[in-house]
Amino acid sequence: MRGHGEGKAMGTGLVLEGLTVYRGRLRVLEKVSLGLGAGEMVCIAGMNGAGKTTLFQAVMGLCPAAGGRMRYGGRDLGGLTVAERRALGMALVPEGRHVFPGLTVWENLLLGGYRTQAPALRARELCRQFPVLGRARRRAAGLLSGGEQQQLALARALMGRPSCLLLDEPTMGLSPKLTAQVFADLERLRGEGVALLVSSQRLDQLTGKADRVYRLEGGRLELEGQSRVLSQANRARGREERGKSLGM
Repeated sequence: MRGHGEGKAMGTGLVLEGLTVYRGRLRVLEKVSLGLGAGEMVCIAGMNGAGKTTLFQAVMGLCPAAGGRMRYGGRDLGGLTVAERRALGMALVPEGRHVFPGLTVWENLLLGGYRTQAPALRARELCRQFPVLGRARRRAAGLLSGGEQQQLALARALMGRPSCLLLDEPTMGLSPKLTAQVFADLERLRGEGVALLVSSQRLDQLTGKADRVYRLEGGRLELEGQSRVLSQANRARGREERGKSLGM
């Protein structure tokens, strides 16, 4: 089992140290620490309300941190705006995809590249990487299936050529086939050296895919390790809970 900050090229990766976040008076994250290096996939497993979305928003500067430190590429993220973090190479694919339903696929992509040089050229590259988007480029995004919208949300985030990509529940509501496609897309990005931070409610989806998996419960990291180890721990916990329910 690795420590919080261990991984590839962590000096140039994403490092969280004791991150604490409040929503009003409610403490949502408490002293969260983790590390993510270039070409790694690190997954955050946890149920609704565990704090996954708040964690992602805090990293991107969408909500303030009350304590701790965040660094990316050796630079302290404290005080940086969302735009400044994007300029460092960070991007977020939010839970629920949040595509613009009344705009075409092509228009959604161009909006994602508003700070990109030659955005139309980049959009054409992504349409080749995601053929379903190329075929649907003139369709309204709201007419796409859930899986197609997820690919569009991912491609839109890739318009800026990020080096660190945060994906909040990218497989929520997708079929096993489409879930496999999402992870295939992520594996390709990982091979290109992109650092991937991925959240999911389902620990079984992460087995064998991540370099490390963290379990977030009640705003705290309760477990961490290789995905295979956590899968075994999850099954053991399930057996224990079933045994208690049966009075064993």
